[in-house]
Amino acid sequence: VEITPIPDEAAREAALLGGETDWLWSVPPQSVESFRENNDVVVGTSPDLSFNYMGFNLNREPFDDVRVRQAIAMALNRQEIVDAALFGFGTPLQEPVGPGLPEFKFGYSPYDQDIEAAQALLDDAGLGDGFEMELMPNQAAPEMIRAAQVIQQQLQAINIEASVFAPEVGEWLDRQASGEFDTFMWAWVVLIDPDQYY
Repeated sequence: VEITPIPDEAAREAALLGGETDWLWSVPPQSVESFRENNDVVVGTSPDLSFNYMGFNLNREPFDDVRVRQAIAMALNRQEIVDAALFGFGTPLQEPVGPGLPEFKFGYSPYDQDIEAAQALLDDAGLGDGFEMELMPNQAAPEMIRAAQVIQQQLQAINIEASVFAPEVGEWLDRQASGEFDTFMWAWVVLIDPDQYY
């Protein structure tokens, strides 16, 4: 067995379709349907053990205020994010364990979309007129860039003007490590036994 890393999505797909490789670990979600329509390709899916998330810089105002973080969480329609960012190949969740490990689910989901409640939280925090913030995905994760663009639109409902800044991975890591961000967007891979984390 020969394993060849091919970082570029288009090059990976071309290698499979051109017969240079026999198997791909993953394909971009936007390509799944075209692969399914190709009689020479077999597509299999399974629940993923990872999850995508948005992390806040708690050392920056106004993100040090729990009401602001809760308002942002309540402004989001997670299904719309999954549909746009992952082309529907995902499950909206609020807890840190996805559907691939149902025995570890504990039913944590207090932040369904509720624009009125989100606005009330911002009003209570003295930010009812909104504020500006930056969402920071990175170039290595196009799905996170798409998610950030959806979140950017959704936050307008509570008067938050979000910009999207997607640096290369090296710069992203430097900024994340040094706290030069409002929010960052990334993914976490859960091991087979989540008890290793909790």
